[in-house]
Amino acid sequence: MSRVRKHLGWVTALVLPGIAAAQTRLSPALATMDIAPAGLTLTKGGDLRFPEGFPGQGSVNDNAAATWSVSNPQGVSLSISFALPTALSGPGTSTIPLTYGSTSGAHTLSPPGTQVLFNPTAGTTVTGASASGTIFLGQSFGGAADFVTATVGTVPSGNYRATIVLTVAVL
Repeated sequence: MSRVRKHLGWVTALVLPGIAAAQTRLSPALATMDIAPAGLTLTKGGDLRFPEGFPGQGSVNDNAAATWSVSNPQGVSLSISFALPTALSGPGTSTIPLTYGSTSGAHTLSPPGTQVLFNPTAGTTVTGASASGTIFLGQSFGGAADFVTATVGTVPSGNYRATIVLTVAVL
């Protein structure tokens, strides 16, 4: 699941009439608005996947990253953050706990193709002439801290799922 957040807000001052009928007061309203640049897009590419497991297996690392493409042709800074589930939910009330490596989030700039690894629980800010590229969750770029880990305890067989929410905001 992906979500693009474009800041749009209105602030309005509220004026209450005075108690005395003979007095008149005027107060202008204040309005502000932030508009995200046109052209900001976010497209989900793939889901975070784990290999098939069995009850009591223990720790299992993801074998496919969740991916999103972000296009930001205006060249402004972006804030990247996740709402991450703490567990996969399955049959009944069964859950499989999830942990996120300290560098299991990544943003690959396009061009030039450089990678920025980050902690997905903290998020990151991407700056530069173009913040377009691919956002990864759980892709290994060479270290154990790049994975998302599921700890499979004694749980019934079945499908286990959770929802990850990615928010990209223009700064």
